[in-house]
Amino acid sequence: MSANNHENDNNMDPVLRLPLMEAEHATTKDSHGIQKLEDEISNAKTAAEFGVRRAQVEFYNAFSHQDLHGMKQVWSHEEDVRCVHRGMESIHGLDDIIKSWSRVFQGEPLAIQPNRVKIDTVSVDKQLCVA
Repeated sequence: MSANNHENDNNMDPVLRLPLMEAEHATTKDSHGIQKLEDEISNAKTAAEFGVRRAQVEFYNAFSHQDLHGMKQVWSHEEDVRCVHRGMESIHGLDDIIKSWSRVFQGEPLAIQPNRVKIDTVSVDKQLCVA
C-alpha cells in the first residue's frame, strides 16, 4: 500500500476502516503495531456501538413522539433505503418510508423504549467508503 493510500485510509472514519484494520492486524508481525491496531479496533467498535445506540434512541424518540421530521432525520437518504413494518412488504425509498410512518402515526401513540443491545460484529459495505 502506498504512503498516500495509507494516509487516506487514516483519514477515513474509523468505523469504516474497521475491516481494513482487522485485515492489517491479521498480517502484522510487529508487537507494537499489533497493540496499536488492537487499540484502534477496540475504539472503532466502541464508536460503532455508540453510533447504533444514538440512532436507536433518535428512532424511538421520533417514534414515541410521532415526529415525522425526526423520523426522516433517522432514515438514510440514500436511494436503496428500505423499511419493513411488521406484517408488511418491504418499502423502498425515503419518501414512501416517511409516508408509511405517517400512516402508522395516525393511530394511537405508542411508548416504546429501546433495549440495550450488544454489537458482536460490524459489517461495512465497501460502497460506503466511496467519497
